[in-house]
Amino acid sequence: MDKNSNLAQQITNVYFALAIHAETVVDAATAYYKTVTFFTGYDWEEIVFTPGTAKYSEKPKSAGIGKVHQGKLDLFYPGEDTDTLSNMENKEDLALLVKIVYGDGQIKLMGTKENPAKMLAGFSIGGKTGYDITITRTGERAFLMV
Repeated sequence: MDKNSNLAQQITNVYFALAIHAETVVDAATAYYKTVTFFTGYDWEEIVFTPGTAKYSEKPKSAGIGKVHQGKLDLFYPGEDTDTLSNMENKEDLALLVKIVYGDGQIKLMGTKENPAKMLAGFSIGGKTGYDITITRTGERAFLMV
């Protein structure tokens, strides 16, 4: 029996953009795939995080006659300085699109213009110093990107 290569997926990169900077978020090959285009001068910005700390989950929840998915991305942003603090605080509670890149090249999109993701960042010092970042979104499953 062959091993399932999807069992040990690692998140290698995470990017975000303000939802208002996206010109379009449209279906690509199927409704499960999306393509994002930005207004001139805007693009994805990388969130630097400690390797191995990024974890993504989707949990279904009943909602009326159907269900929604509660997507959650947790990661650790290392360091403590005024630039980091300003960067994290300025992104909290903004409407975001988040691009999650896996080691095998698969890309997931959290958020749409109509139903964006949100970020919260909590600071810790001690065993590790930096920001525990949580990005959440409730709606349909995260989309694959092309």
